[in-house]
Amino acid sequence: MHRKLFATVSGLFLVLSACPCPAATPPEFAAVRKSLEHAAIEYRVFDEERGFLSVKYEMTRHRDFEGDQAIELILGIRRIDQRPWLEISAFNLFSGINNGHPSAARRVLLGAADKVEGSLATFSYDESDGTVTGHVRIPIPTEGVDAEMMKTVVENLPNTVDAIEPVYRRAVHTGLVDWPQDDQGPKRPTNDFEAKGKRGEAIRVQWALWSERRVWASTLIAADALLRKFSTLNDERRDELGMQIARESVGPSGAVARACFTNWLRGAQYMEQHYPPVAVRVWAPTGTVVKATVRCPQYARAAEAAEMTVDEMGYVDVEPLLKWNEESLAKIEKPTIATFEVDIEAGSVLRSDKAEVEIQPLSEAELGLPLGAPVAAYVSESHPWVKDLIAEAGRLRIATDLGFLAGQTTYSDAVRQLYAVWRAFRNRDLKYVSIVAANGAQSAAQTSQTIRQFHEAISDQGANCADGSAALASVLQALDFDVHLFLVPGHVFVGVYLPSEDGKDPWICIETTRLGDDAVSPDQHFFDKVEAAVPSAFRDGDWDCFEAACERANAEYLDAMQKGDLLIAQLQALRKAGLKPIPASRSALGKLPPAPDTRAINARRAAAQSAERAKYEAELAWARSLPNGTPTPYRDADALMRDVESVGQEPAAIGRLLRSVSGSGEGPCCLRALSVLYDDALSSFHRAVLDRFGQPLLAGAILELPAANAKAAVRRLGNGLSAVELQDADGDTIARLPLVFRESGVLIAGDELCLEQPSVGRDAKGVVRVLRDDALRDPTGLKRIGSQVASMVEAGRFNDFDQAAKAVWKLIVEQYGREAAGGAAGEGVAAAEPEVPGALAPLDLGAARAGDSMQLHYQVLLADGKVVFDTRQRGKPSKLTAGRAKPSGLGNALVGMHAGEKRTITVPASQGWGSQGSPSFGIPPNSTVTFVIEVISINMPAP
Repeated sequence: MHRKLFATVSGLFLVLSACPCPAATPPEFAAVRKSLEHAAIEYRVFDEERGFLSVKYEMTRHRDFEGDQAIELILGIRRIDQRPWLEISAFNLFSGINNGHPSAARRVLLGAADKVEGSLATFSYDESDGTVTGHVRIPIPTEGVDAEMMKTVVENLPNTVDAIEPVYRRAVHTGLVDWPQDDQGPKRPTNDFEAKGKRGEAIRVQWALWSERRVWASTLIAADALLRKFSTLNDERRDELGMQIARESVGPSGAVARACFTNWLRGAQYMEQHYPPVAVRVWAPTGTVVKATVRCPQYARAAEAAEMTVDEMGYVDVEPLLKWNEESLAKIEKPTIATFEVDIEAGSVLRSDKAEVEIQPLSEAELGLPLGAPVAAYVSESHPWVKDLIAEAGRLRIATDLGFLAGQTTYSDAVRQLYAVWRAFRNRDLKYVSIVAANGAQSAAQTSQTIRQFHEAISDQGANCADGSAALASVLQALDFDVHLFLVPGHVFVGVYLPSEDGKDPWICIETTRLGDDAVSPDQHFFDKVEAAVPSAFRDGDWDCFEAACERANAEYLDAMQKGDLLIAQLQALRKAGLKPIPASRSALGKLPPAPDTRAINARRAAAQSAERAKYEAELAWARSLPNGTPTPYRDADALMRDVESVGQEPAAIGRLLRSVSGSGEGPCCLRALSVLYDDALSSFHRAVLDRFGQPLLAGAILELPAANAKAAVRRLGNGLSAVELQDADGDTIARLPLVFRESGVLIAGDELCLEQPSVGRDAKGVVRVLRDDALRDPTGLKRIGSQVASMVEAGRFNDFDQAAKAVWKLIVEQYGREAAGGAAGEGVAAAEPEVPGALAPLDLGAARAGDSMQLHYQVLLADGKVVFDTRQRGKPSKLTAGRAKPSGLGNALVGMHAGEKRTITVPASQGWGSQGSPSFGIPPNSTVTFVIEVISINMPAP
């Protein structure tokens, strides 16, 4: 869209108070101005000191409530979560005064992100004067914003406003939300007949069937009541229901509540367009009464006649609701074509037709329904086997009683119950096994997900993230815990809301894909209060796996919260809204099968845990042998605060902070070892990049401390604990460093540091382990590298800080990189490619998502244990794409894995090499195979 640009600042002083105002000119402001100039976008600086400028656009469609064709954009820079963001705002776009249909107008504004292709815009409504403001907010990449990106981002808001203009105007005047691209039924009639009108006159009635291509048995069974309630509500009441569910799902968390409500609106629109599966659109003169009846004898108990009157639009949609036969639907095991018989009646004339719709089996969950309803439908607290599994958990004697009573069950009792349930599942030896859609079609995978019911997961001894989470949630819901499903793109895990006595960390998150882990290394940084709740007699290798599952899920929760892509489905709220569990009867299922031989399972796990423990102890001993093993305490908290505030300005400060991390665990040792890299050894490089680019130091990114403009203060946390809290320019706390006071001085509590900022310990360990020991014992060599790159920085060889950081890291890895499987300290650590670690984020250990490129080693074993393929025999890892690699069982299993993670999965022939087998690998036809996977690295695609 091409528009004439104006450079103006008229009226901006009136809206300054509504804009975020940094305390000093942001360092990114100059780069933003430069990119605007390169993009040929005229602008006027509004407030250089605080980093504001304006751009004015002449619109194509939009007029504000005063008839003005131009809108004014205000661009500013704001720091959020220690990162710079570009904010673009346009004020007074629409007026809500005398708006006869506020709910419809709100739906247009909330739906813009989904309905306008490529839109990044959000809209806010000012209750005081009824005006609407548009916003676009994006993080500024490390390498800056180039001209093309700047042009796209700046024009995003005007383009969105122009796109929604006609839809918004119609919604305000008529109450109809009618997006041009919506498929709201047939556009033209396909049949007609002659009938008589209300006064006996001859009229022409036209009609067309409106049917879905496929529906899901699981939705029709579990969400039938929700669909019926939805169909009786107008838009405003639907919005109220969605907001009620969102609030009940997330409590006081406003940001997540808004995300849940937006998801509800998407799902509400989806339900409106897709249910009921067969409807009729009738064209007739205004006032004509038409009736339609739909029957599906095989899958519905009875038909319901629906009667409607044609309005002034000249047509009406008649959407009869069927009463579904749950027993018949539950028996569908593969996609089945169902015939729907339709009668249309008008003016005593009856016509009939038929429509065919494909019904997906009960094992398929429909994507698109709101608030995680598809997965929540498989949570069945009334499942007959749930009670049996609770009995097995009780016999473990980990918890005195099973069952949560609000106000009576203590925090410690609740944690022990969670662990007892976890152990009961582990005793069933559930492994991570992914499954695909029943019909194997790629198109179905885009609209649905295969999920096992509780008894299927138990019987198969396998569960993926969705059905594993549904199974665990079923038991916890039956015990009256406040259970939630946490959904992030492509993944599900369980969250239990469990406030403790100190009022902190109310969530215990559990990653069910780790149920089948035989062994994991214990971690030093989990919540101490959770560990303290379970007696030491129970804290064995199985506890380590439970702890690791909670740590993984907690990290996923924090990451999703920061990115804003977390959806929380509170089971009780969905039950109130009408979503019920998929039923299961004991008469059909029988008794819970006996658990497998726990002696064999325990023997296998004991061996694996012993080996893992030995490896962990060796790694810990190696970490403790690294230099700077003795902390360097500060004289007092004020001295520590001065270094915190000077990060990004004084290169030596970061080294002192890293050396002051207390504790004997692996993470604190690695942090102190990094002080060799980020203190005197690379000080010349640090000073050069600071002078040239004004960017934070390398270790500043690791510690997640701000480069400048941060305020630090000592806060008392209670129970004799204190911490240095860092606040940004707006006064928001962005980091907390708990303090340890000793006679010799003040230290930073290492374990708490890693807990508050999970990536700190992980990244530090990743950097140190990729280097050979002599790297940290050769300050002269490191100083030579730092000086070399510093001279390149001063000579202008790099365009930005990121390029310089990668250059210094490349030289360090080439000189000191650990060889693959070399030496005791480097056992199992692969050589890092220079471009993989990166200097700002040394090792990205986030979970792989579909489309991520991965390096991994894997073995393929037959059912008898014979190894038919091993990448290690080739001497190098394989490069595969998560979610796309073949066979599909392997590709699907890679989604959600982390760098360094090991996983064993069993893959049926349908996801493996099928009926043909693989002669080249020696895999017979119809073979179930086992993959033993170890991920070396993950290279996520550029956004």
